[in-house]
Amino acid sequence: MLYVNSDTNSRGFLSLAGSHSLQRLVNDVSHGVKDPETGVTVEARLRAKMLVDGYEKGASERDKKDAKIAASGADLAIGALGSGSDFTPFLQYLGIASLAIEYGGEADQGGVYHSNYDSFDHYVRFGDPGFVYGIAEAQTIGHTVLRVADADVLPFQFASFADTIDGI
Repeated sequence: MLYVNSDTNSRGFLSLAGSHSLQRLVNDVSHGVKDPETGVTVEARLRAKMLVDGYEKGASERDKKDAKIAASGADLAIGALGSGSDFTPFLQYLGIASLAIEYGGEADQGGVYHSNYDSFDHYVRFGDPGFVYGIAEAQTIGHTVLRVADADVLPFQFASFADTIDGI
């Protein structure tokens, strides 16, 4: 089983969080989805961002570590889900592997979600004009779900989970 959540989506970079046993799967999927603004894969664009962030003056230790991973070509780490969102009953109560897949970081959307500005008009003007990142999100989620649904053997890789625990 798999639960996929996306609370918001706008122009920008792929953002992945979830059950770390799915890290390999979502990295594989990110190789096959094109970023609508740059034409490179969403994985290549995210790696480039991680490199820039990690080598900036004053970069955090986390950003430096992510830049080394991005430079090495290894799987990009996904974030932890935490608690308090739509996935909580699936992940924390039922133990179902879960993912949060979104795009963002380049749109004027900060603080808009669940506010008076959270409207169709604001989204069309500032969030994702042309709905091109909505298409990228649908492709990313769709390919992920289809890979799980069509798998003879579920694509869980528990080594990623172990590596995450080891790094804490």
